[in-house]
Amino acid sequence: TSIFILDEDMEIVGSLTGLGESEHLYATRFMGDYAYLVTYRIVDPLFVIDLSNPEDPKVAGELKIPGFSSMLQPIWNNLIIGIGYETDNETRIIGLKISLFDVSDPKDPVEIGKIVFSEGGWGWSEATHDIHAILKVPKLEYVGIPVELYGVKGKTAYLVVKANETGLYKEGLIELHKVNDNAQFYPWYYYMRGLYIGDYLYIVTGNQVEVYTLSTLEYINHIILKP
Repeated sequence: TSIFILDEDMEIVGSLTGLGESEHLYATRFMGDYAYLVTYRIVDPLFVIDLSNPEDPKVAGELKIPGFSSMLQPIWNNLIIGIGYETDNETRIIGLKISLFDVSDPKDPVEIGKIVFSEGGWGWSEATHDIHAILKVPKLEYVGIPVELYGVKGKTAYLVVKANETGLYKEGLIELHKVNDNAQFYPWYYYMRGLYIGDYLYIVTGNQVEVYTLSTLEYINHIILKP
């Protein structure tokens, strides 16, 4: 993996090569004078790249943990949410993983919390590849993402976590209401999104909108949008 820095004339002024030898690049995010990269083969290195000098970019810090993040999203207070997958020692994917990284010290990035959905089989989320699927609620330190959990009792749900300097905490796993007994949700076809207005959380998927109180995640009502 390499980084090339170009000037306004599209001329290369700086570069950094040889990152994550023999590994694949899964996620990249730029924030201020730093770039954050995730590569993966056996473990998940999170590289922090100092770009303050465009002519001489350098690796400021590195963190190696199991699994990998395919999406990185800065939230607040030098924290970054990583969404991807947990793996075992044989690099086999064992579940959907949400990680919280503290990058306040670029030389020493730390994973200060993680939530793994591994019980019962495979999990998936739109947020592993689409940044628009991630909801941020700064006033409550909430992050929301849609999840699809397979296994014996598969479920379509909306996950709300609390993320701050002390760690990552699951606030709620909201299972959506079915329109009728035969109704099913296919989030890989019907995109699921969360948004908040005032003190209410709205979850939109397919032809349905559900409303919850934002602070307690208590169900209020839902509406069916007919064509």
